[in-house]
Amino acid sequence: SQEQRLHLAQDSFRRLMRRGATAHAQNLLEKLHAADLAEILRHMAEDEKRSTFGLIENRVRAAQVLSECDDQTAKELLEPMEPKDAAALFQEIDADDVTDLINLLPDEEAKAVLDILQAPVADPVTDLLQYGEETAGGIMTPHCLALHEAMTAGEAITRVRKESEAETIFYIYVVDEGNHLEGVISLRQLLLAPPEATLKGMSREDVYRVSTDTDQEEVARLVERYDLLAVPVVDPENRLVGIVTVDDIIDVLRAEATEDILKMAGTHDEEILTRSAFRVARYRLPWLLVGLAVGMVTAQVIARFSGLISDQVYLAAFMPLILGMGGIVGNQSVTVLVRGLATGRLNPAQWIQIIWKQFQVGVLLGLAIAILLGGVTALLYTETPWLGPTVGLAILIGIVAAAVWSVLVPLAFTWLHIDPAVATQPFVSTTIDIVSALIYFTTASVLLI
Repeated sequence: SQEQRLHLAQDSFRRLMRRGATAHAQNLLEKLHAADLAEILRHMAEDEKRSTFGLIENRVRAAQVLSECDDQTAKELLEPMEPKDAAALFQEIDADDVTDLINLLPDEEAKAVLDILQAPVADPVTDLLQYGEETAGGIMTPHCLALHEAMTAGEAITRVRKESEAETIFYIYVVDEGNHLEGVISLRQLLLAPPEATLKGMSREDVYRVSTDTDQEEVARLVERYDLLAVPVVDPENRLVGIVTVDDIIDVLRAEATEDILKMAGTHDEEILTRSAFRVARYRLPWLLVGLAVGMVTAQVIARFSGLISDQVYLAAFMPLILGMGGIVGNQSVTVLVRGLATGRLNPAQWIQIIWKQFQVGVLLGLAIAILLGGVTALLYTETPWLGPTVGLAILIGIVAAAVWSVLVPLAFTWLHIDPAVATQPFVSTTIDIVSALIYFTTASVLLI
């Protein structure tokens, strides 16, 4: 497999370095694809990454490898570089990749690198940096093939053959005198068209497009929905300023999925990049404090029923189970909902259907668990016949409540224009504990009166 091949290459490289066979090690690195070498660097210690990267003598090759590295590796490689050395590497890669790398640098160092950068990279990089990092403008490449609408198919084909700056030519975009986007033609359509046909007459005018400030997640959804290989990006006046290609969308999907997962765990995606334990603790502490506060409320709820527990001590034995089952169901529901909202597969406007579905799921799960748990409890604790029905009914109501509550909170966050991912495990889990405890002891109080 590819993974085994890379693992073998990494082991071979390390053996060569231990023997002092630097020239052979360099030759091995030269044979690897830039993306494969970047993957190998990702699994090395920081010092080893830098020493290995330093063995790449060809500047163009080094720049390609750097552009393929993940953020953590790229940041570690760039940190010790002088601004002039970083700028020299940036001159060899596309402007959109340079923009991503510059965003990893501290502000002062980034400014120093920008001051050194030369044309033709400097101007497009400066333009791209004006857009937000997570917008279409921030991830687009300014190099795309745009041809005037009056051009014929034969002239366009000749132009395509001479094109060298465009990152990729999936589509030919048709523009007017003012560079306003008027249509799009696939490369296949162009090659099959009569040479005398004009681009305006053969182009498709209903072009899927995004503006420079469109969120990158929305761009990704557009690409996924319509199976596009590239999306044109326009400014507020509908002038074509660049394209977002499918390879950038793959990076977006990976980054957004990682961000959502970390938010759902109550931390931040920058935790992966930082080596500071204090910064990691700072990211995690707020939700831990929320959990602590909610946990204290749960403790007060349980203390409120301390008399009932002392009279019916068996109730305490099932308390962790009641709270745990509610938490599991809640986490399942909230994970599905948050991911559905993030990918656009669930529409928050359909909140009634979403809540009704989770209510039904909660009832089905609750009935199954209640029958099983209540039956087993009744068989094991025959001397307390009330315990089985109490536990069964409490867990039924608790699971239904957890399923509904776990979708109400993220939906409320969405309506408040807050990322629903921050409302998941840390908050939902702890608040479900309160609800489950209240339901359990209230049910026991009613049935035991």
